[in-house]
Amino acid sequence: MATLIIPFDTTQDHFTFTAELDSANYGFEFKFNARDERWYFDFFDASNNLLLGSIPAMIGWPCFKQFSWNPAFPPGILYFMDQSGQDLEPGRFELGNDAAGNQNRVQLIYEEAASA
Repeated sequence: MATLIIPFDTTQDHFTFTAELDSANYGFEFKFNARDERWYFDFFDASNNLLLGSIPAMIGWPCFKQFSWNPAFPPGILYFMDQSGQDLEPGRFELGNDAAGNQNRVQLIYEEAASA
């Protein structure tokens, strides 16, 4: 299958969006915590039921690996990638896309199950 970059606009410090992962829709709610200087996200199923909350945006860490046994979670691998190669966590304006649609330094990546 494919490795996908999940596009989203991080010009706001709190936002939601949906994405299709392995033919199923999932919801994301991202929040920037100024005190921690870190992005966190909540993850929802298609019915808007919370599956997992307050997940830190950490470079290279497979977000749902410990839940691979649970069919409520997508079967592929979801992780954040630093495109600069420095493996630095994303700051306030370094995640997703900017207002013009240009990619910021850190992207959310999904490897579909067949390619994972």
